Amino acid sequence: MARAILIFLALIFLPALQSESQVVKPDDYLSNAMGDTAYISKLIQTAWDNNPSNRVFESRVRIAEDEVSLKKNSWFNTLSLNFQYFPPFVNEVANNNIDYRFGVGVSFNFGALFTIPLQISQTKERMNIDNYNLLLQRNFIRAEVTRRYSTYITSLKIQKINNNAFEDVLSSIVLIKYKFEKGEETLDNYNKALSAMSEKAVTKVKSEGDVILAKASLEELLGKKLEEIE
Repeated sequence: MARAILIFLALIFLPALQSESQVVKPDDYLSNAMGDTAYISKLIQTAWDNNPSNRVFESRVRIAEDEVSLKKNSWFNTLSLNFQYFPPFVNEVANNNIDYRFGVGVSFNFGALFTIPLQISQTKERMNIDNYNLLLQRNFIRAEVTRRYSTYITSLKIQKINNNAFEDVLSSIVLIKYKFEKGEETLDNYNKALSAMSEKAVTKVKSEGDVILAKASLEELLGKKLEEIE
């Protein structure tokens, strides 16, 4: 009874599966193989431009550069210029012998000779750290885009293989079905062909899901749809 039901379902759904296999096809991105370094570079640049966290690393570097400039100019803060004015004495005014006196003085903080060079050195090191973090972020984006793109391309290729395998199974089951209806094929072989078709159909559906997930993962990093990147 179970075999009869299986055969009945196959006779109903087999034409629909044949039609579906002709419609579902991998994207055209297989033409952009992993050897297309120009396209991968464009993806990497797109991911870098559209990731707000990258702007944080760039801003930190600019702030560090400004801090180095400020520390280098801090020498002027150690110098102080004093101006003094001494009014004439009372007797000088009475004798009409006014002598205006002025004084100019310059002071320097000698402790700065030891502290400022150290502060400049520390600020430069912090700037180097920010530059290293920026470089690490660039390397991460480059590696992550390449990895996700490779996963996407691989999933497309696997999908194409599974689609071809499913179409081959459909072709063979059509022939087996024809022979079975004419009494030239056994029920056991027909059931085996149906089971093989079911396994290939499940594999085909899983591979299509893998393509969708891989594409979504890549686009998450890119910040835009693949179709928008030429």
